[in-house]
Amino acid sequence: TVRDNLKFPLKANKIGTGQEQNDKIKKVLALVQLEEKIDRIPRQLTGGEQQRVALARAIIAEPSVLLLDEPLSNLDAKLRAGMQIELIELHRKLGLTTIFVTHDQEEALALSDVIVLMLEGRVKQIGTPEEIYSNPKTPFAADFLGSANLIPVNVVHSQDGQWQAILPNGHKIPAPPPGTKKTGEYLLMLRQEDLKLTDHARQFDAAVPVKVLAQVYLGAKIRFLVGLGDQRLNILMTKEDAVFASKATHLAWRVNDSSLLPMS
Repeated sequence: TVRDNLKFPLKANKIGTGQEQNDKIKKVLALVQLEEKIDRIPRQLTGGEQQRVALARAIIAEPSVLLLDEPLSNLDAKLRAGMQIELIELHRKLGLTTIFVTHDQEEALALSDVIVLMLEGRVKQIGTPEEIYSNPKTPFAADFLGSANLIPVNVVHSQDGQWQAILPNGHKIPAPPPGTKKTGEYLLMLRQEDLKLTDHARQFDAAVPVKVLAQVYLGAKIRFLVGLGDQRLNILMTKEDAVFASKATHLAWRVNDSSLLPMS
């Protein structure tokens, strides 16, 4: 039963008397909102309830650090979203340092105070969700968190001393200054939500002609796939902004919404 599951770590660690253990079990079940399920067995619980029992069993012995290894990966999207809110609330109540392992980018952004982004066992970047999303240091970080569009460009100075990026098709566009302050080959990073499909290219700092290849309805937003030469780019727009986008001729953005990353 749920009661037996929660009693196990208390008995194994010889924590409290029988009555103290029962009191502790009720208190922890109240935290995860499962008081009425105390005598149920696993097959009588939903997937989300089973995960909450597992979480209660992990915290009942009052560990100094809680490790959660992809705890929501087997839940459907609705349950996963609900459990994310419950984990945030539980962390707020307990103040328990938690290491949360996940391959879900949105989950990492939603739940963390600090993200340690790893690739093949090596740390690639550490920072707050906002820092890593807004200022990724590598192409991997840019692509993994937010699926940024990365376009290979050759960065040069224009005649007036400003920075310019030459696209693979030879098209020149204004560019932000590279961190190294050196000309050469870079990846131009463009976040999907910072791009617009428009027929009024002159209203923007940078614009290139593209062809709309497909669009995907996502409820409040619409994702467009466009072709820029041999490259495929994703654009995420609100329904209001997307009304005329399917027939638009240019992809446009503000220079301040773009950044340059090293090639590797």
